[in-house]
Amino acid sequence: MKAQEQAESRGRTVAFGEMLRSRRVKVELTQAQLADKLSVTGPLISQYESGKRLPSTRILSRIRRALDLSADEFAFMMDVVE
Repeated sequence: MKAQEQAESRGRTVAFGEMLRSRRVKVELTQAQLADKLSVTGPLISQYESGKRLPSTRILSRIRRALDLSADEFAFMMDVVE
C-alpha cells in the first residue's frame, strides 16, 4: 500500500472512531455497555474509537441499532468507512 493510501485509510478509521465515540457518549453508554450490545469485546470498541480498526458490515448494522442511528447518520458513517 502506498503512503498516500495508508494515510487516507488511517484518516477514515480515525474519523469513524471519533463519530462512534461521540454518538456512544451522547446516548450515555460506556464502551463495555456498547460492546455487550454488539456482542463484541470492550477492547474491540476501544480499537474502533481510537482508529486502529474498522468494524465489519455485520457489526456496523449492530452499531446502527445499538446507537439508534437515523438512516442519514448511518449513511454518513458508512461513507466514511468505505
